[in-house]
Amino acid sequence: MTCNTPLPKTSGLYVDGSSNPKGAGAGIVLEGPNDILIKKSLHFAFKTSNNQAEYEAILAGLSLARDVGIKTLTCKTDSKLTMGHLNDKFWIKDPTLLQYYHLVCNVIQSAFEHVHIQYIPRTENVKADILSKLASTKLKCQHISLLQQTLSAPSTSNTCLNLTQNLTDNWTTPYIQYFETGNPPPDANKSWLAKAARYTMMGDDLYKRGYGQPLLKCVTAEQA
Repeated sequence: MTCNTPLPKTSGLYVDGSSNPKGAGAGIVLEGPNDILIKKSLHFAFKTSNNQAEYEAILAGLSLARDVGIKTLTCKTDSKLTMGHLNDKFWIKDPTLLQYYHLVCNVIQSAFEHVHIQYIPRTENVKADILSKLASTKLKCQHISLLQQTLSAPSTSNTCLNLTQNLTDNWTTPYIQYFETGNPPPDANKSWLAKAARYTMMGDDLYKRGYGQPLLKCVTAEQA
């Protein structure tokens, strides 16, 4: 799961969780392939500690990286405790954090070829430092998406659901096949090709480009 030094040419994931009497949340910034930058603001509708918030941030960041097809990743956090847990350097005494540890390990082992957990000082983690700073982070990238989500319950209490995409009789099928093969459907006309230009593939998933909006993930009726 880890190594002593980061692998070259890996995607970068910056995560930060925060908890205080007014609320809790997480900031996530994913630097993906093809100059893609995705920012995510995550609000927790439940009480949580700072350490639990850090784990929630990592889980959300890994899920985001998995969705866009990333296989090798350097996850950067300013939490020495979380980094020590995931690099098997620190004992995990808290049973709740132990559950989070196993959740993260399962995601890494099932979805990635290599994930390096790296500690960085808070001063170097400004991209994901606090939720309010996400909107002010600006980097020169081709595609930038800002996602916002509220998590209603801790990840440790959620039942894992495997959503598989059914490509049979699916409205996304013609577009996915077009991007994968370069061949439009037999009945495609100029109007269909113009419409297809508004879509793009990220990993195995289809996204729609928006004007002044984040990339929108396309889902089937069942997935929705």
